[in-house]
Amino acid sequence: MMSKEADPDKVLDATNRFYTLIPHSFGMGTPPLLNTAEMIKEKCGMLDSLLEIQIAYEVIKDEKLNADGERDPVDVHYEKLKCKMEVVSRKSSEFNTIKTYMANTHGKTHSWYNLEIVDLIRIDREGEEAKFKSDIGNRRLLWHGSMTTNYGGILSQGLRIAPPEAPVANRECEALYLRKVVWLSSANGQSTQLANHRRRSFQI
Repeated sequence: MMSKEADPDKVLDATNRFYTLIPHSFGMGTPPLLNTAEMIKEKCGMLDSLLEIQIAYEVIKDEKLNADGERDPVDVHYEKLKCKMEVVSRKSSEFNTIKTYMANTHGKTHSWYNLEIVDLIRIDREGEEAKFKSDIGNRRLLWHGSMTTNYGGILSQGLRIAPPEAPVANRECEALYLRKVVWLSSANGQSTQLANHRRRSFQI
């Protein structure tokens, strides 16, 4: 539909159906047509955020797990993530390694902001260690910047590959896009920028 020959009536119909399924607040204004790749990409990002929020809501909504009220609700919610989290000591070699790597991969092109490690948390998702291949020789520590709304889904379900229909600017082919993402993820500054840096993103 986003081709140059796109039927205006079909674009209007698709726009109306989208706003019917996903209500927006425009006041007395006219809802804008979803007729550009940029607008569609923005709405896809919004839908991704809604999905992640829904996953987080599913984690916390079950009141039956703490029916007696004796346990701290926060502990109950963390257990439902099935993901062990442990704060890494600032005096440990692991912390210093990550701190050094962060400093070394913060490129000069991102000098307009600074990054600081607030806490370093070691993650152990249930069943993930068994899938980890320890015999791979060529390793690279990659960064993944993401908005806070995404972390309920990331911690409970792991990192997921974007679906094929998700729009990506200048994607020439899947293999090239994957190579680009791996390259960009090796630099924490670029990864932070890709996470829509608004002081509400975290790195993993």
